[in-house]
Amino acid sequence: MRRHFVSNISMEAEQLRIAQENISLEEEQVMLDEANADAVAADQELAEAERIIEVSDALEDLAVIADGIEEATPAETQLVEIAGDMAVAGTDVAPEEIVPAMESFKGGKIATEGIRETAKNIWESIQRYLKQVWEKIENFFYKILGTIPRLRKSLASLESQVEESVGKRAEGNVKLSAGVSNISSNHTPAKNEGDLAKGLGDLTTAARFVFGDYVDSITKQGEVIAKVIGEFEPAKAPEVVGKMRADLKAAAGKAKVPGASSGDSNRFPGFQTFVGTPLFGNKSIAAKLFTDNKDDTSDMGALDRFRNARVELIDTADKAPANSARETEITPVTTAGAKKLIKEIEGLLDVLEEYKRGSKSKAVVKTQKSIEAASDKANKAMGSAKQDDEGTKAAVAQFRSLLNFNAAYARWAQTPAVPMMSHCITTIKTVMVVIQKSMALHK
Repeated sequence: MRRHFVSNISMEAEQLRIAQENISLEEEQVMLDEANADAVAADQELAEAERIIEVSDALEDLAVIADGIEEATPAETQLVEIAGDMAVAGTDVAPEEIVPAMESFKGGKIATEGIRETAKNIWESIQRYLKQVWEKIENFFYKILGTIPRLRKSLASLESQVEESVGKRAEGNVKLSAGVSNISSNHTPAKNEGDLAKGLGDLTTAARFVFGDYVDSITKQGEVIAKVIGEFEPAKAPEVVGKMRADLKAAAGKAKVPGASSGDSNRFPGFQTFVGTPLFGNKSIAAKLFTDNKDDTSDMGALDRFRNARVELIDTADKAPANSARETEITPVTTAGAKKLIKEIEGLLDVLEEYKRGSKSKAVVKTQKSIEAASDKANKAMGSAKQDDEGTKAAVAQFRSLLNFNAAYARWAQTPAVPMMSHCITTIKTVMVVIQKSMALHK
């Protein structure tokens, strides 16, 4: 019975693979377009979630300040009103919804219920954004990986073309006027099969890091986040925040970017940035890390830095040279060189597929669910506390600081994995074009 069950699963997987191999060029392009649309949407919605987190944090800070004013002066009521306007600037929240008319509070205590209620509503909207983000990320990987079987079929066809060219001599050079940047490293285009082999090798090494060691690193940090958030209670909020800082310091920044040497503290102020080997597409993997080794940063400030630390696929150079090549000529790839390049491409595709086929992506999703469950538990603990208690009010900012790691973890899972996956597929296709054009020159 067990063997029969496994056999059925294998049969279904094989049927899916065959179906994906036989999609048309038009279907493949539709899938790629939809995957790219999901990638853009995930990035935009994450950016929006991060922006409204700042609004929520600003409102909590405003409530804390207002709570500390026992007898409001005209100047203080005006400042609170201005701060409320600034906190919701650019949002669809009207300032008067959170900060009531200040005239009635002159000489007395400022009511902060509206401010706190708005901050709470904003957190609920953040949760909705993040749910959409995770759906978009999952859809992206499903669609873009769905095009790989057909890409492998094209590689097999290309390999047959190479075999037919064995023993022939190439005449002239390969001229490329589109996609030159896809096979350029630090704005220097590949000139021969050696450059192409090195570029693909560097990209494969970077992909192994992105979909291997880096995933392990963020999963480990995510497990720390889930565990600490799950321990939250309003009465011991400062201790929990301090524990989060200490545990993340121990867990963060362990994955080393291939080719990175000394850190750069200028590119992203407040962070040490370790930039890896220049890759095709004029990109590099960069680890933007917060080194928590100073006493002048508060626990809350440190958590904010940890949330914004991440690994990204960035432009190798801050600014592209004015004379970047728009077209180039490449020495034709030999048949032996073409076979090696095809093997390198197949190896890179193996790395991409293994991310979803293996345990790595499953660990990311499992950890995300753990963070969500821990956040729900913390939310209930906060909701059952006495809301008019001064200790509870003081714990709100720390509570929000911990829950903001939900968005941070989504960002870590999204970048650099999503842009790297698209980038690898684009590079592979351009190298295949060069091989195809090279074989066409063999007479």
